[in-house]
Amino acid sequence: MGDTAGTAQSTGADGAPERTSDGAAETEVLEGDHWALLIDPNYEPEQPGDPVPEEAIVGAWYVDEGGVPQRFTPNHAYRPSSPDVPTDPLDAQLRLAARGEASAEDFVATLPGATFCIALDEDDSAIVTRAPDGCPSVLVVTALAHAHRLHVPSWQEITAERLAALLPAEGVDLLFNPGAEASVRLGADEFRHALAQERSPAAEDPGGSGITGAGDRRNEQVAGGRAPSGS
Repeated sequence: MGDTAGTAQSTGADGAPERTSDGAAETEVLEGDHWALLIDPNYEPEQPGDPVPEEAIVGAWYVDEGGVPQRFTPNHAYRPSSPDVPTDPLDAQLRLAARGEASAEDFVATLPGATFCIALDEDDSAIVTRAPDGCPSVLVVTALAHAHRLHVPSWQEITAERLAALLPAEGVDLLFNPGAEASVRLGADEFRHALAQERSPAAEDPGGSGITGAGDRRNEQVAGGRAPSGS
């Protein structure tokens, strides 16, 4: 099975996947704004027309009235059906890059508009710890399905643009999916460069005091899509 995070299905106004009379996922493009759900590739309904359970929904893209997909929204309740199933589109790119089937540039190109979760300490500050190569890094997971590998007080959802704005000018990188088979440390400069052409209001007004390396400590830890095309 290839590394895709799942199967995209369009949903109507009530959020239920559009299906044909025989229960198959509807493939025609819906008119108007809607959500395009990304479903675990191994999910099979018990009966035709059964609603997809929350734990089988990887996440969703909001598709505007012009048919253009917006930011992917991960589903924190999703539980992959197999360790071989990527947890989200970013994880899918990381797995492909780790196997040499995609480049690091392909992963970086998916970062603008992405949403992650970062690890927080008891004071709700971002945890900065050492990556395997010794570089201080913020702990980032592309989906909360990766959180079980890390023993941290809490997680905070954050957009790529906001995270870039909170990073210090130098000295702190990003460690994606720590402990996973496809984990990568991305330099802060490379991360910011990837977002430079697509800055958002969140990046202009980050709020808070930012992330520093002053609280650097080694974290206790144990130690994988595509957006629907616009019309």
